[in-house]
Amino acid sequence: MTTIANAEFLDRLFTLLNADKLALPTMPEIATSIQGLLRDDNSTLEDLARLINQDAAITALLLQIANSAIFNLGAPVTSVDNAIKRLGRNVIETIVVGMAMEKLFVASAEITNRKLKLAWQHGKAVSSIAATLSRQFPFLKTEQAMLAGLIHDIGILPILTLAEEYPALLANEAQLDALIAEAHAQVGTAILKKWGFPAHIVEAVQQHENLQYQSGAKTTYADLVIVANLLSQNHTDKLAGLVVAEIPAVMQAGLEFIEKTFPELLAAARPGMPPPVEQHSNPREAHPVVVAQ
Repeated sequence: MTTIANAEFLDRLFTLLNADKLALPTMPEIATSIQGLLRDDNSTLEDLARLINQDAAITALLLQIANSAIFNLGAPVTSVDNAIKRLGRNVIETIVVGMAMEKLFVASAEITNRKLKLAWQHGKAVSSIAATLSRQFPFLKTEQAMLAGLIHDIGILPILTLAEEYPALLANEAQLDALIAEAHAQVGTAILKKWGFPAHIVEAVQQHENLQYQSGAKTTYADLVIVANLLSQNHTDKLAGLVVAEIPAVMQAGLEFIEKTFPELLAAARPGMPPPVEQHSNPREAHPVVVAQ
């Protein structure tokens, strides 16, 4: 098997990316169309319902979520029109993008398929944590925090697609992980710009691994995703040895709230934390977050 050095792989990756020749994932047409209507101030509820009704899977999931405990207002929802009214445009966009993303996170090779499944599960965990953090800030939308968390690792897809051209690289999981860690944020940024995502979502994806990121006077979605990424179950190892209170995004996201809400996820960083505060039995049960499955 032909081996490839990290520098050589990254050089090829970014050469293809800069030349607009890297195989980037394509958003499914129905998701793109729905997003277009959601962002069009002149579109009507009838326009949106007509389009959503063309996809049975999206229709079924919207009705399921509209009738879930977090959104159920008493009367059952049986039509897409009423589901749209109950959920709102931001929630619908998060659900639709989530369904589209899940379909993209598949591959042919065993190792790449496994890594994509792990990345998707991690994205859902980060989405849920980011949404919980966002509830402290009236100027941030929970649905946008969910969306940013859900797609923050989208850059992994084309890296793994290119890696499938190098069987020796697929056989060296440590090398593959190092390449993903170095490049996925930049590649993900390029994907979201191509897809026309808003600047605050692009920034969250671009900065989510940057522990020195400073947002300024107001907390941003990037702050939330940085913290959620650190707190996720398969990234808590990154907290070991860190003085968490010195990470700018942690302070912006609310250190005391994080301690109260995610105590078990901070265990790895306890040497760098202030003394623990008294905890409720399970604070997250009181704040359920719906993430598209």
